[in-house]
Amino acid sequence: MPDFSAVRSQLEALAGPDQAVDIAVMKACGARVYRRPEQMAVARMPGARFDMVVPNLTGSITAARELIAQVLPDFWVTSGLCALTGHASIGPDYNGPAGARLRAERIEVRECQRGTPAAECSDV
Repeated sequence: MPDFSAVRSQLEALAGPDQAVDIAVMKACGARVYRRPEQMAVARMPGARFDMVVPNLTGSITAARELIAQVLPDFWVTSGLCALTGHASIGPDYNGPAGARLRAERIEVRECQRGTPAAECSDV
C-alpha cells in the first residue's frame, strides 16, 4: 500500500494544481519518475510495461480517481461536493471479487473509548 506520509503536508497545503506534488504522489505510489528531454515528467508504475505522462492529480479529480483505481484496484472510492465542502472516501471492497482476500488481510480493529489505555482495549 502506498505511503503518503511524506507528501501529506504538501497535499494539505495546496492552493491549486502543482506538478511537483503530482510527482511526489506518483513516487509515493512506487512509480519511477523522470524527465524526458522535452521536459515532460514521465512515470512508470511498478509492474507496468510502458511509461505514462505524470497525470495532473492535483488539478483533476478524474486523474486522482484513475490513479486510485490503478494503485488500489480492489478498493471503492467516492467523491463529491455538498453545499459546504468537498469530500472523498475510500475503502476495501469486501463485496467485490477480492472480498475474501481483503477480509483475510483486514487489520484487527481495537474497540476503545477515548482516553482508554491501549492495553485495556478489547479486540473486535
